[in-house]
Amino acid sequence: MCPKCGYSIASDETNKLKEYDYKGIGCGHIETNKDIHNNPFGKGKCVNNSLTRYSLHHEFKTDVAKISFGCDTSDYPTMLSVMYALLNSFAHELNI
Repeated sequence: MCPKCGYSIASDETNKLKEYDYKGIGCGHIETNKDIHNNPFGKGKCVNNSLTRYSLHHEFKTDVAKISFGCDTSDYPTMLSVMYALLNSFAHELNI
């Protein structure tokens, strides 16, 4: 995740980075991309080129969630039901 603009990629999507360096820091690490990324809010390019990896036990500002189901029951109706269950839960917790 970019600490400046909130741009995020999943750990299995590092192929989106053209070329990057790895620097281990504590329990996380920094990936410095050789190419700048687009600001996710449509305001041009972000000047920051360092992406920090976070785990789920960290709090960070982003609007991206990737949920994968690797089972045989992941057909369209089931996934639609799961999506609406998650949306309903989020709305209930956020009081919206």
